[in-house]
Amino acid sequence: MAPSFDIIDTASPSIEKHVLFSTLKVTPLLDTPYLTAMILTLPPLANGPPPHFHRLSSTSFYIIRGTVSFTIQVPSASTPQVRGQQPQASSSTPLASPQAPIQTQTHATGPCTFLTLDKRAKYTFSNPYAAEAEMLVLWAPGGMTKFWHSWKEMESRERRALNRNEIAGLMAGFGVVLVGQEGVGEEEDEDKDLEDFESGLKCMA
Repeated sequence: MAPSFDIIDTASPSIEKHVLFSTLKVTPLLDTPYLTAMILTLPPLANGPPPHFHRLSSTSFYIIRGTVSFTIQVPSASTPQVRGQQPQASSSTPLASPQAPIQTQTHATGPCTFLTLDKRAKYTFSNPYAAEAEMLVLWAPGGMTKFWHSWKEMESRERRALNRNEIAGLMAGFGVVLVGQEGVGEEEDEDKDLEDFESGLKCMA
């Protein structure tokens, strides 16, 4: 089974990259409790993550080169902010069953496009094109670099790509939920995550 991604650690210039992974390159730039910034590089015809949402953080994308295809499902009142290109209407299968007025859109985003998603917006992305794509990704609040390193460590240990259940379990620890696996008690988990985040801010003070 094809491995998932490289992590190129800019804090360790002597390590050019971890060569075990090949599909998605992750280059951390900044990681604090307030903000995570990294570069994601998608090779041609690359799939992205499973459809998911972030319970505590907003996510922003700035396309540096190439074209990235986003499929996004949000309540109609929370249409994603896309600057640089107009969204393309989508007739694809929704990411989840609508519970309220729901809008599903596909955005083919090219260079200099900036896209912002509020927390709980359900989305995925891919590069279905013939050229490599690269984008800056911002999460606020931060702490997401540890997620990518944890994923890499698990795949290194297992010597295979993680399956959907394993990915869901890992994501849950970072406030990320796979679409279709929203669970009872999510509100209590969110309260605990907020307490942990506030504790992290106190540690930095």
